[in-house]
Amino acid sequence: MLTKVPDWGDPNAKIVLIGEAPGRSEVEQGQPFVGASGLLLKRWWERVGLSRDMFYITNVYPFQPLNNDISKISFSELDHYAKELINRIRSLPDPYLLVPTGRTALKALTGKDSITDWRGSLMSFEGIKVIPTLHPAAIMRVRKWEARCIADWAKIAQQAKFKEIKLPQRTHEINPTIERCQQYLDNVTVDAPLAIDIETHPQQGITCVGFSQLPSRSFTIPLGVKKTLPIKRRKTKEEKENELQKQNARISKAVFHGQCPLEKSLQKKAEIKALGRWKEQRKPLKVICRIVEEWEKAQGVESKTWINESQQFITVGYWPTNYHNELAFHVIRKLVETECPKIFHNGFYDIYWLEKYCGFKVRNYAWDTMYMHHCLDPAEEHSLDFLASLYTWEPFWKREAKEAEESKRYSDKLYTYNGKDVAVTMELFTHFFDLLKQRNKLDFYDKHYRKMKRPLLDISMLGINVDLEKRAKRKQEFDIELTGLLLEVAEIAGRSLAGKTNLSSKKVQTYLYEDLRLPMQMRKRGPGEKTSSADETAIRTLMLKFPEKLNTVGPKLLRCQRLGKLLGFLKDTKLDPDGRIRATYKFNTITGRLASSSNPFGTGDNAQNLDRELRDLFIAG
Repeated sequence: MLTKVPDWGDPNAKIVLIGEAPGRSEVEQGQPFVGASGLLLKRWWERVGLSRDMFYITNVYPFQPLNNDISKISFSELDHYAKELINRIRSLPDPYLLVPTGRTALKALTGKDSITDWRGSLMSFEGIKVIPTLHPAAIMRVRKWEARCIADWAKIAQQAKFKEIKLPQRTHEINPTIERCQQYLDNVTVDAPLAIDIETHPQQGITCVGFSQLPSRSFTIPLGVKKTLPIKRRKTKEEKENELQKQNARISKAVFHGQCPLEKSLQKKAEIKALGRWKEQRKPLKVICRIVEEWEKAQGVESKTWINESQQFITVGYWPTNYHNELAFHVIRKLVETECPKIFHNGFYDIYWLEKYCGFKVRNYAWDTMYMHHCLDPAEEHSLDFLASLYTWEPFWKREAKEAEESKRYSDKLYTYNGKDVAVTMELFTHFFDLLKQRNKLDFYDKHYRKMKRPLLDISMLGINVDLEKRAKRKQEFDIELTGLLLEVAEIAGRSLAGKTNLSSKKVQTYLYEDLRLPMQMRKRGPGEKTSSADETAIRTLMLKFPEKLNTVGPKLLRCQRLGKLLGFLKDTKLDPDGRIRATYKFNTITGRLASSSNPFGTGDNAQNLDRELRDLFIAG
């Protein structure tokens, strides 16, 4: 019989702590959060001036789940206890702040599904403030998250002092006229820093550029002439079911026609077989769709194409004519080329687009909030939304760009999203500038970050020249060698181990661990997660231990893997049209060393770790 763990604390408490479910210690002592998680909370609370007697403490699910795994509880049961939780909260006299810990508690209270996205955000539930945070048990698996938990609890302690919900008040100007754009340009304070952020679209390029000189205001200038584009997205389960229902209804009309059923017109065995399969499974195969169209034409019935009902279109662009767009383009050029200090977040991305795509020259790239934070705390995460969760009261907003694509008001939502990005960037700059000044790191930032940015951008945009003739010849040689090796491996193994382009990891693992009965090699994939592997380390380990089984096939497997890696470097998609490879260089690693990756346009590669077998393909100039 399950033991229910009751709520604990004074119902008049101003803070309500909501856990997911009790563990063994909680069941034994009959109180929530008294085990290892409770000890962690106590330590954090002491640092921010809180104590256990300031809380009313409850759980979504009042029983200990099997193996402490709440995911094993059915949705319907959790939903029942979530409703009970909400009723208990409604019965409390006057709570100021609700603190859901973990995904289950967050979803029960707000319907949101990602605790890592929403932790630290100031939200509300029926007029009561909500600040979600990670469950302490998560920190026992990922220790580096402890710092962000302490930051969350510092925000909770601050908000628990008053009842009102005080969100940032920001004005986002998103639908300007050309005259208003020119007026904004004229009013920019040249001596004050100017934050800049861009949004891009794969079919349109830069869609808008946002500007801010105050955290409370942003000004977004759209780009592009207004037009309608189709968008690709995954169909929802309901859309798939609706589409299937309509297709089957159309097929049924032909199959069960009273005077001339479809079956009478079929002569080919494949068509008769496909019809039989449809009758059993009700799945509209391509063959069935084709013969139904033919039947409809023969019967004089209007035959429509099998339209994808879930196809949607969005209106992109903003300006009515190219002339208006060129004027907006001119204003943006003037703004980015002014001498006022510029602020970006991960400016290498924005500036690459502005200079390479638009032909602008961004002047006085003085500050970058990503690198300012790296200078303050190199070991922590540096994304804009994460930093906002630590240093601002802006609720999580980074899903709004994706939501904009699925909205009929795509442009307005996207431009507002851009306004939030640039206003938050401006707010973070004020925080980080003060912190750098307090810690005497402004000179360090200037020397190690500011002075490095322009040279790295120039290297990135220049790129590396490639000997295209030698590259094509090398690629052909590798392809021929790989094809031969795959045939040799298949002959030794007694069957093909090939996938689409190289060895299939799944087939190699089956061969090694089932056919040859070698001990399975495991690799750590995440916190507490291990999976079987047939990578280079696994194969070399097995070759050392079982040379009699792998001396012949082992080297061939390793060479196949290596050739796959080399051919990956030689993909045509890595080259730009001018035959050069361009990488993005950055210095936000923990140690501060340089790192590189593909450029913001999606081409290029890691230019620092090019294989020795390929370095002769690059030429100076």
